[in-house]
Amino acid sequence: MKPEWKDRVKHWMNMLEKEFYEPLGEIALEGFETTEMLAPEEAEACGFAPMPAGTAWGCKWHYCWMRGEIVLPAQAAGERIVMDLRQGGEATLFVNGEAFGTRRAEWVSVPHHYICDQVLTLHAEPGERFHLLMEAYAGHDDPGEHQGGCATGPVRPGDFLPEPEDSLQFLQRVKQAFDVDCLMHNELLSRPIQSVALCGGAGDFMLPEAVRMQADAFLTGEMHYHVYFGNEQKIQ
Repeated sequence: MKPEWKDRVKHWMNMLEKEFYEPLGEIALEGFETTEMLAPEEAEACGFAPMPAGTAWGCKWHYCWMRGEIVLPAQAAGERIVMDLRQGGEATLFVNGEAFGTRRAEWVSVPHHYICDQVLTLHAEPGERFHLLMEAYAGHDDPGEHQGGCATGPVRPGDFLPEPEDSLQFLQRVKQAFDVDCLMHNELLSRPIQSVALCGGAGDFMLPEAVRMQADAFLTGEMHYHVYFGNEQKIQ
């Protein structure tokens, strides 16, 4: 075998080794449901009850807060620890009081936006403790959804400003609300803005849906450059 291929095979073996996992244990969860939008510290003060695997939860507009503790055993020493969280619905995870990551609902088919496991630590230390707190959303129906069914997801339909604003006024409002120095945007919309669609993170894959919903503006954290073009005067 030529040296080049030996290096390639070695690289593949090293990468494959990182993709194999052994079960280390289950996370015992407890939780509660609410229709209120709570901050993590408010949720921690509520009454939690045990939620064994398979516990049914959720109806329209309901949130479920879950929490659990992980203590790494001796056999985890030096290993990379990955969680496989399957709580149902969209979820935000906090670890040791800090925002850690998100998991999208099962209906999301775009791989980049479907996170089913998360690396807890790259180099485990026996006895290390992790406090998990997770907020999951059950979803809601949108009567205008052409496919029918649950329309929860990154784009939130029906968010309206108190009064219509021109594009420049709206962008200034966004800068102030998110406390940022600059924004990237397309050509200023000539009509007033009142209905707004929102997608956290890299949300350009949801732009066509925002246009279909006839939103005046679409806010997201990151977009590919070429996606900015082609919707001038359709959406801000």
